[in-house]
Amino acid sequence: MPRLWPFAVVLAVAAPALADEKSNPSFTLSKEMSSSVPAARAHALAAQGKCPEALDAFDEALRHTNDPVLFRDRGLCHDKLDHRFPAIDDYRAYLTAMPNASDSDRIRARLDTLESQVPIEQRSLGQGGDYEFEMRGGVGSLERSSRKTADDEQAAVKAQAADERPLREIEATEKNERETRTSPLRDGRGPILGFYGMPRGWTSSTFGVTQSYGLALRYSFGAVSSLISEFGYENAQSTGTASQLGGLTVFAGYEARFSLDHWSSNHIVLGAGLGYEHLKQGSTGFVYSTFVPRGRLGYRHVFGRVIGLEFTADGGVGVTRAIGSDLTETNGVFGGSIALLVGF
Repeated sequence: MPRLWPFAVVLAVAAPALADEKSNPSFTLSKEMSSSVPAARAHALAAQGKCPEALDAFDEALRHTNDPVLFRDRGLCHDKLDHRFPAIDDYRAYLTAMPNASDSDRIRARLDTLESQVPIEQRSLGQGGDYEFEMRGGVGSLERSSRKTADDEQAAVKAQAADERPLREIEATEKNERETRTSPLRDGRGPILGFYGMPRGWTSSTFGVTQSYGLALRYSFGAVSSLISEFGYENAQSTGTASQLGGLTVFAGYEARFSLDHWSSNHIVLGAGLGYEHLKQGSTGFVYSTFVPRGRLGYRHVFGRVIGLEFTADGGVGVTRAIGSDLTETNGVFGGSIALLVGF
C-alpha cells in the first residue's frame, strides 16, 4: 500500500495542478497509470505542478513502455508549459493509439485549438523538426530557428543584390573563371603547341645574323611552371651567298610565368634551357655543331582559352665546333622571338 501514494496524490490534485484557465481548463491526469517507477514519478511530479521535472520522467518512462496515456499526460505537461508543438505531437500520438478513449473528444478539441494557433509557415514543426524544439518546445529553439531564417534571408538578399548585374556581365565573369581555371595558357594544366620565329645576332663572323623558325611544344603544370621545347630550322648568312649556312635546331628548358591580372590574361615569362644547332655551309662543306645555353624574358597575352601571343628577348653563349677539325670558338648570341601558341 505505501507504494501507491503517488496515485492517490494524482487523483486528488491533478485537476487543479494542471488546469489552465486560458487554454486548458478541464484536463486531468488519467487513473490508468503505468506501473513503472519512472511513470509513477512522472505522474507524481505532474500532480505537484512540477511539469519541467516531470517531462524528464515522462521521457524516461516512454523509453520502457508505449503506454498511450503517458503520451497524453506528457502532452498535458507540455501544454501547461506552453510548449505548443510537443503537446501537439503527444496529443496526436495518444489519439492515434486510443481514438475512442473516454476523453478523446476533449483531447481532440484541445488539439484542434493548438493546431489552429500555429502559423502556416511553422506547421511543419512538431513533425520531425529540431530535437530540442520537439522535446521541450523551447521558445529559445524557435527563436534560434527564426534568427537563422532571418539570417538566411539577409544573406540571400545580399547575394541577390551582388548578382543584380546585367546577364551579359554575369555570363562573361563565369566564362572568364572557367577559362582561367582550365586553360594551360593561363592557370590550367595541359599541352601547348605553337609556331615561333627568331632573328638573332652572333658575335662570331662565321654566323653573323641568323633566322630560325619552327615548332614550339610545351606542357603546363599549373599557374606557374611549364616545360618548353623547340624544333626548327635555322638559316645563317654572314658575309654573302657563299657563306650561307643552314640546319636543324632543338631547344629544351623550363619556363615560369607570372600573372599580371586576375584572369591570367597577361604574363611575364621567364625561361632558361639548352639548345643545340647543327648547321652546314654549302660552299665549303663545313658542318658546325653548336651548344647554346640561353635564357629568355618576355610577355604573353592570352586571347580566350586557347590562343596566346608571346614576345621574348633571348640571349646566351654559343660554343661552336667545326666537325672534322680542331676549330672551337665561343660566341655571344642575342635576339628575340615571337610565338603563336595554342593550348589544349
